[in-house]
Amino acid sequence: MNVALIHDKYAIKNFWERKIENHCQATEHETSRMNNSSLSKLRGEWIKKLESRTKHLKKLQEENMRKARLNMEDRA
Repeated sequence: MNVALIHDKYAIKNFWERKIENHCQATEHETSRMNNSSLSKLRGEWIKKLESRTKHLKKLQEENMRKARLNMEDRA
């Protein structure tokens, strides 16, 4: 084989190995960043707040319906 051809193959192989290694490092860094992010904690807190608010509003609506029924019964 031609020495230049062998050198080119080696250079191409090294190029792609570096690309793959850089991609793996970037992926690991992104995974680490996401795991350390407080976004999931905040999302959980907001879900709890929204569930609590929904429950409160539903309870309020039920109480208003009950009061309306009592008023209707008292008038009848």
